Amino acid sequence: MHPISAIIVAKDNPPHIIETIESIKDFVKEIIVADIGIDSVLKKKLSSYPSLRLIDLQKQISYVELIREELKEQAKESWVLFLDPDEVLTNELKQELSKNMQNCDYF
Repeated sequence: MHPISAIIVAKDNPPHIIETIESIKDFVKEIIVADIGIDSVLKKKLSSYPSLRLIDLQKQISYVELIREELKEQAKESWVLFLDPDEVLTNELKQELSKNMQNCDYF
């Protein structure tokens, strides 16, 4: 597991968010999901992941980048990985990230 905080912004019931989380749960130490209006069924599913923090954002923010910047301040790990709720990390990408983390300060 790597010192990475993954940040995902979610609204409604994104159809692939569980696949996204499954693809990173053993790769990152922390998963932060910004709740900007997800449904209660999904909230219940997300609560089963011990490394996941669900942060309820009640305010209206017009751009996802602003939400990500706000959540970056709450990340506990030294690396931050921004993902959309439909992105899945392949094993090849995880290997590439692991390799680059050892050689770079950021990428």
